[in-house]
Amino acid sequence: MTLDEPELTEVDAYPPMPDNEYGWEKLYAERMAEAYGRRFGFSVRIARFQNCYGPEGTWQGGRENAPAAICREVAEADDNAEIEVWGSGTAVRSYTYVDDMVEGVRRLIKSDLQGPVNIGNPEYVSVDELVQTAAEIAGKRILSTSDWRPRTPPASGRLLCGKAVKQTSAAGFRQTWRIAANRRVS
Repeated sequence: MTLDEPELTEVDAYPPMPDNEYGWEKLYAERMAEAYGRRFGFSVRIARFQNCYGPEGTWQGGRENAPAAICREVAEADDNAEIEVWGSGTAVRSYTYVDDMVEGVRRLIKSDLQGPVNIGNPEYVSVDELVQTAAEIAGKRILSTSDWRPRTPPASGRLLCGKAVKQTSAAGFRQTWRIAANRRVS
């Protein structure tokens, strides 16, 4: 996604055409929950989470998300070093700090909304901005180099569950950075 691309609404995302089985699995689980709710007469609320991060996330081993991976790489790098980033560095994503994700779920549970709701942060950050934010927090000068390979990201819709987002990306990254710096791999 780029900054000038409009977000999709749920209506624009149908009919769904996930590009792998994982996408179909999620949609099937949502449809099963909705069918069960209709059959037994109760409301179903489905939370679709954006990229969630925070200080207790995975930090290494290939399963970490971008904020954790970049905080770790910056923590391990010397000042004025280069770190390699996936893609061109211009791809943008929205990252939601874990406390805001929990607040979004709380608001969804207390709401009258039915069906799928995407919970996340409306602020978009490029990979390069993520690197520079982590470097600034660390007090380092870091250059990101590209591991650019063209890929086509899947499209997705997004709705916010109220105005639940309290953390800016930079503030959440600061909290995440403190933990990453203490978990440095030697």
